[in-house]
Amino acid sequence: MPSPLIDSLLQAVSARPDDVPLRLHVTELLIEAGRGPEAIQQCAIVLQQDPGNSHAQGLMGRAFAAPVASPDAPASSTPAAAAAPVEPAPAGDDAVLIDPVLDGVPVERPEPQPR
Repeated sequence: MPSPLIDSLLQAVSARPDDVPLRLHVTELLIEAGRGPEAIQQCAIVLQQDPGNSHAQGLMGRAFAAPVASPDAPASSTPAAAAAPVEPAPAGDDAVLIDPVLDGVPVERPEPQPR
């Protein structure tokens, strides 16, 4: 679902690509809006710049688990991970995934969170 606020913030992030706090804020809004694949892309950009960024790592996990908004289904019915298949990295490292949404960028698998 389009959001003028998110779209404006995405334009601001494009104008200031190194503004990590802004990018992470937009990522949180994307997750809440059911736009998981876009949130994953934003997290990947941060993690390329700062692989140890724990906030981005946590958001990446949330983005993969977040429901995806769809005009044909309720917002909570489809997990983001089901939107595009994620394949293990060829290196055989169980902690790394290859995400086709990110054009084959390796993404670390988030640690499972206790419920």
